[in-house]
Amino acid sequence: MTMDNDLDQFVASYLPRLTGYLRGKADDDDLHDLAHDCMQVLVAKHSEVQKWDAFLFKVASNKLKQYYAQNKRRNGFLSAVLDLDAMPMQFLSTRLSVRVARNTDVERALGKLNLRQYQVVQLRYSQNLDIADVADALEISPATVKRETTRARAVLGAALGHEVEEQAFSSIIREYVKR
Repeated sequence: MTMDNDLDQFVASYLPRLTGYLRGKADDDDLHDLAHDCMQVLVAKHSEVQKWDAFLFKVASNKLKQYYAQNKRRNGFLSAVLDLDAMPMQFLSTRLSVRVARNTDVERALGKLNLRQYQVVQLRYSQNLDIADVADALEISPATVKRETTRARAVLGAALGHEVEEQAFSSIIREYVKR
């Protein structure tokens, strides 16, 4: 199999995953353009990149930042005063939040996560990236990935009424994503 075939297969398999990751974070009108822009960056730089999946989510994170900045300029004052990193995810509809009724404990817990915590959980557990790849994709340290995961587990534990260990947290999130 050649590099081009590998790349074609990767793009074909990851485009739906990438679109799912971006869904809810961008307007539906812009969603596919963002996903294709990310794939174009990967195609252009694929020979320089070792881990295509981590690189792709890093590009997606950067494209989302650019998208939010453009929309901030377009939407004026209200967008200028919003801090997207501190905003609970319940206000930024996401792939996970549209899959299950809003009244579940897991749903409410995920809705209380800030954007960075939510991105860490989503990349780590629904996209199956390891800690180093999540850190690279979000341009944060592996220690920050671990810390944000621990904080997200605490939020979920509070919502469920008991502490949630790493393996249980992983199972809960993966089962939730399947719905």
